[in-house]
Amino acid sequence: MNRTHSGPIKQETPGPFLKVLRAVYHRIQRAVERAVAVIGRGVGHLLRLGITSSTSLPPVLLWPRFTSAEEAREQFWRVRYYLPECDATLLFPGPGTVDAAERPEHIGAMPEPQGKQQVVRGVFPFACAVWKALRRRGTLIRWRQEPPSGKAKLVRVFLRGLVTSKTLDRFSDPLEALEYLRLRSRLVDHHFDLEAHQARFLDYLAALPKYDRCYVFGTGPSLSLAEHLDFSDGYRLVCNTIVKDHDLLTRLQPHFIAAGDAVYHYGYTTYSRAFREDLACLLGTQSTRFVYPSDFDEIVARDFAGNRDKTIGIPIAPASGDIHNLDLRRTFALPRVGNVLNLMLLPLATTLANHVLFLGFDGRAPGDTFFWQYSDKHSYNDLFPSLQTAYPSFYAKTDYSEYQRRVMGEETEELLSKGERQETIFTPMTPSFSPAFERRYRRGWYAHGDKAHTSVLSEWEEQFFQAYGAIQESSPPQETPPSARKDCAP
Repeated sequence: MNRTHSGPIKQETPGPFLKVLRAVYHRIQRAVERAVAVIGRGVGHLLRLGITSSTSLPPVLLWPRFTSAEEAREQFWRVRYYLPECDATLLFPGPGTVDAAERPEHIGAMPEPQGKQQVVRGVFPFACAVWKALRRRGTLIRWRQEPPSGKAKLVRVFLRGLVTSKTLDRFSDPLEALEYLRLRSRLVDHHFDLEAHQARFLDYLAALPKYDRCYVFGTGPSLSLAEHLDFSDGYRLVCNTIVKDHDLLTRLQPHFIAAGDAVYHYGYTTYSRAFREDLACLLGTQSTRFVYPSDFDEIVARDFAGNRDKTIGIPIAPASGDIHNLDLRRTFALPRVGNVLNLMLLPLATTLANHVLFLGFDGRAPGDTFFWQYSDKHSYNDLFPSLQTAYPSFYAKTDYSEYQRRVMGEETEELLSKGERQETIFTPMTPSFSPAFERRYRRGWYAHGDKAHTSVLSEWEEQFFQAYGAIQESSPPQETPPSARKDCAP
C-alpha cells in the first residue's frame, strides 16, 4: 500500500561536520580563483613585455559569444556608438548571419566610426582578436551576466586577470547606459576644461538682463498653457525635450536649456537622436546656452562641435562636497541628486533669482504609466519604444511610485526647503501630483495678475480639482522676501 505524507516534509539541517566541510570547500574555491587571477595577470605581463605603447586605443572584446543574430546586431551598433574610436570584436558562430550594415530601426543615425567593429563567425579570428587585446591591454565587455560554474568560472577569472573586464548588461543593470559612458571616459583621452566652462558660464550670466524672478518649464501637460502666457519679465529655463516645439521656443527665447539623462538624451536610439538634432537646431538659431553634467561632455563635444561656445558642462558635486548646492556662482558643481529638476533646473534657477515659478511639472497622476505623463507636443512619445527596446532593465527595474516619492518628494523637498531658508520663494503655477510642489501650491495665487492670465490659470486649476479633487490641504502661504515682493502672476 502506498504511503502519503499528510503534512510538510521536514527539511534536515546539515550537521556540524557538513558545515565545516562546506566552509573548507568555499575557502579552497576562493583561494584557487585568486591564484588563477594572479596567474592571468602574470601571463598578461609576460605577453606585453617588449611591447611599445601604442597611440591607438586598446581593442574591445564582447563576451560571451552570441547565440542570437538580433542581439549580436544590437550590441554591434551599441559599441559603435559608445566606442567608435575602438576596434571591437564580437563572436557569433551562428546559426544564421549578422548583417552589420543593417541598422535596427530603433537605433538612430551616428557618425562614421574611426575604429573597426566586426562580427566574426569562427573561433580562430576571435582568438586572433583575443591575442591582440592581450598584447595591447584591451577591455573585455561582459554584455550578459550568466554566472558560470566549474571550469567556465575559472576561465572567466583567468581572462579577467589577462585583460580589463567590465560588465555592461542591458538586461540586468538599469544604469548600464551611464556605465558605458563611464567606460568611454576611461578609454578615450578626452580633457574636460573645467575653468573654461566655468568662465563661459559666468561671462554669460554677466551679460544677461537683470530679473528678480525665474520661470522653469517642465514637459508635463500643463506646459500647453505657456502659449497663452507672458514670461518676458523673468529668466526662462526649459527642460530637455521641449526643444521639439520650435514655435514655443521662438516665443519663449529661453536663456538656458538643460538635459542630463544617459538614456533619454545621450543614448544611441532614435529618441535620443531626435532630441539632439532639435537641440542643435535651437543652438544654431538662438543665443540660449545648453547646460549638462560634465559626465556627458564627450558626447556633447562630438555632436555639437559647431556650437561648442554655447555648451556649458558642470561637474556633479563629490560625495564629500555640498551635495545640495543651490548657488552655481559660488560653487560650480551640481547637486548630487537625480532628475533634471533637482540636478540642474533648481540650482540654475536659484542662482539667477530669488523667486522661482514652475510650469509643466504636473507629477505622476493616478493611472499614469512609467514616470509620469508627458505633453505629446513636447516629448517624442512616438519614439519612446526605441528606449524600451534598447534599455529594457531601465524600465523593468524602476519602481515608478517609489521614484515619485523619493526623488520628486524627498529630494525635491530637501532642495526647496534649503532654498526657502535662504529666502527664495517657489511658486508652482498649476496644481501638481509631485509631493513637494503639491505642498506649495496655493489656489488662486494668480488672482491679482493680468485678467487674461488669471482666466487661463483658473480654468486649468478648476479642471484639475474637478478631475482629481483636493489632494491635500495646501501649505500656508510663504512669507515673501523683500526683494521678491512683486505681483506673483506672470
